[in-house]
Amino acid sequence: PCSGYGCSTSHHTGYKIMTHVSTMTYADAVAIAGTPSNTSKMPGKSIGLSAFSCKTGAKLAKIPGSVCSKCYALKGFYRMPSVVKANDKREAGLSNPHWIEAMVVIINHSASFAVPEWRWFDSGDIQSMDHLMMIVEVAKRTPWIKHWAPTKELKIIRAYEKSGGVIPSNLIVRASSPMIDQPPVKGHANTSTVSSGVDVKYAGHRCEAYRTDKSGAIVSHEEHHAMDRATKKIRDFGHCGSCRKCWSADIDNVDYLQH
Repeated sequence: PCSGYGCSTSHHTGYKIMTHVSTMTYADAVAIAGTPSNTSKMPGKSIGLSAFSCKTGAKLAKIPGSVCSKCYALKGFYRMPSVVKANDKREAGLSNPHWIEAMVVIINHSASFAVPEWRWFDSGDIQSMDHLMMIVEVAKRTPWIKHWAPTKELKIIRAYEKSGGVIPSNLIVRASSPMIDQPPVKGHANTSTVSSGVDVKYAGHRCEAYRTDKSGAIVSHEEHHAMDRATKKIRDFGHCGSCRKCWSADIDNVDYLQH
């Protein structure tokens, strides 16, 4: 059963894809779940919550040397009244019984076959077991979308899996190590780490976004390091370019350079 959805079949380049059709409008969906974020440096869109609502992250933010100790989502742009209001609306929407349907509508509206990537949490994190179960259901109802959810809520992930919960193949949940220069956390198929040096310490993939400019060109670390601040601003580094490894189940660990 589709739990109130009608099922239809669409075709694209020869593939048959089952989609869930809703009578909910995009405007209604946004009124429930909030507007998605335009994460311009990476493919697709995202949706976040306030970093102040992070269960684990809020504690880590007070610990020197943690990956959250200099969290970008606790300052600057994220402190603006309009952003705070938007995050409050998204958090309130989690208790709406139609949140799952709303997110399916938003994601189907925001993504495309050319850019099928969706990131959960450009700020914030999983709030509870129920929240994770809702995200899993959204992923199941959007099987053509590649979902990526970085998280530090490791206890919630473990409890979900221990209870028999299964993460669908199109949802990559990356368990993030809480401290800088800490190895990947054990017991998770997909992880992420943050390193302070340029030498790759852990198996997997070293994210090259820090030296990938807005055109998608990747410069060497030496060339990037030698550039002055003005040149870096013009080149506008920090883009994913053509890389999609964060969304790939085949990449066990993604290591990010501390910045």
